[in-house]
Amino acid sequence: MDEKLSYEDMLDMPVSSSIVLAKKTKKKKTKTKKVDTEQVKAELVDKVNSNFEEQEDAFLLEQTDQLESSVNITTSQKVKRFKFSILSAQILVIGVLVATIFITNSVSPNSGLNLFMRNIFGSQQQDQVDTREFSDFAPVLSIGEGNIVLNEGIMTISNAGSIYSACNGRVSSLTRSEDGKFTMEIEHNKNFTSVLSGLDYAYSQVGEMVYTNIPVGYVSETVEMCFKGQDGLLIDDFTLENNSIIWSV
Repeated sequence: MDEKLSYEDMLDMPVSSSIVLAKKTKKKKTKTKKVDTEQVKAELVDKVNSNFEEQEDAFLLEQTDQLESSVNITTSQKVKRFKFSILSAQILVIGVLVATIFITNSVSPNSGLNLFMRNIFGSQQQDQVDTREFSDFAPVLSIGEGNIVLNEGIMTISNAGSIYSACNGRVSSLTRSEDGKFTMEIEHNKNFTSVLSGLDYAYSQVGEMVYTNIPVGYVSETVEMCFKGQDGLLIDDFTLENNSIIWSV
């Protein structure tokens, strides 16, 4: 007999026993989602096609811009060449006209073309002719501290220094007398001339332009000045006022 059981019976102890069983847990099987390969392929193809279409549109747009630029450049070059051709033709026509005029002038001076050109340019030159009368001028005498004596249209200027023209004009005559003095005639227009007599030195020669602010000669003592009209007669109907000429007419 088992001693352990006898001891328990003597103590009148209840006997209990239990059995612990461990239940194995079952792993939950997860359902793997099935991949739709056809759909994935379709999405990939669509994406590739979309990128290709965008790249193709960009490429076509770039090619279109380049083509338009090329067309514009070609058009502008053609226009420039066309303009150059017109300019060349105009120059050629002008050259032919000049050569024709030159030959015509040499062969026939009284041809219709020459008469036509003379009438045109001749009328323009006539319009530019100075037709003023002497009374339309306002002569001013630059004598510095010198004195002027007026006697019957002849002014005697006592001053040592430079002599100036009373008006702008052109030297029409320059002569030298036996005593070495110069006489200078200055033509202001066909109707008015001034004459300076007794110059020791003449700064201007025949044909040169003279002005009121540039000396025309030099005098050591006295010089005489007078004015002449269209007919070459002495003008004496004027007076002096503050070295200015006051016409009486």
